[in-house]
Amino acid sequence: MTSSRLPYPWKVVVATAAIALLIVAVMETRKRWKPRLPAKGTEEVSAAPSGLQTDTLARIQEIIAVHTGGVPEIVTPGMNLLDLGLDPLTRIEVADALETAYRIEISNEELAATTTVEELVQLVVKKQQGE
Repeated sequence: MTSSRLPYPWKVVVATAAIALLIVAVMETRKRWKPRLPAKGTEEVSAAPSGLQTDTLARIQEIIAVHTGGVPEIVTPGMNLLDLGLDPLTRIEVADALETAYRIEISNEELAATTTVEELVQLVVKKQQGE
């Protein structure tokens, strides 16, 4: 029996099952990805963060870890978001989580302009302060 002989409702069921299996396969693969860590000594040393930035960094580390399946402690301020496994879709999910957690709005342009964890922290702090 070929798929063209299947009744339409069964075609929908088969297509839905195939998509669900594909999504599960992608999610399982993403769990196994290891983030690329920067070489020791190559990370830029920035000014001492304020208390607000420290709290924000800790919370952002947790949110990124939840969405990438990683450990919050490996997320450092100088790390590139793409190296952490934040593809465009995951970035949007992280931005939604940040908007909910901090009750702020992050535009797509602002999100696209951030490339490191530190820039994301600075963006959230700036939004919190109402600038």
